[in-house]
Amino acid sequence: MSRQMKTWIGCLVLVLAMGCNERSRLALKAEYGTPAAQREYGKWLWSKGPERDIPEATSWLTKAAEGGDVEAMYKLGKIRSMGGGLTSPQPEAVMWFQKGAEAGDPYCMVELAAGYRYGWMGVEVDEAKFRYWMAKADAVQKERAKTWGR
Repeated sequence: MSRQMKTWIGCLVLVLAMGCNERSRLALKAEYGTPAAQREYGKWLWSKGPERDIPEATSWLTKAAEGGDVEAMYKLGKIRSMGGGLTSPQPEAVMWFQKGAEAGDPYCMVELAAGYRYGWMGVEVDEAKFRYWMAKADAVQKERAKTWGR
């Protein structure tokens, strides 16, 4: 299917969804949208009290992360580092923080650095890796700060 056709279908779906409730609207956007839309739906599912659906939330966040969304990588890392419905979540948390850090996300870099600093998430304490990821996070934030306020 061409990009133009996908865009047209996505717009049609959004127009039809205008009368739907928030969950239905977000689900349609995620189904026909970008990794960012998938992330937003996953975050919504994760945070909605009685409507909370952890398996579906992590499924949508995983789709977004696999599509390159670094915010979804960070959120998955946080979910998995806290348990997130898995019996052995820590290796998956490290994996998502690693992917996000390698994609340039400073928050993932800091989480990964903390793991190396304190042996968190089952990683071996490694002072050199701690310093490496903290320095990378600092450099990214300094670079971002140059463009703030423009």
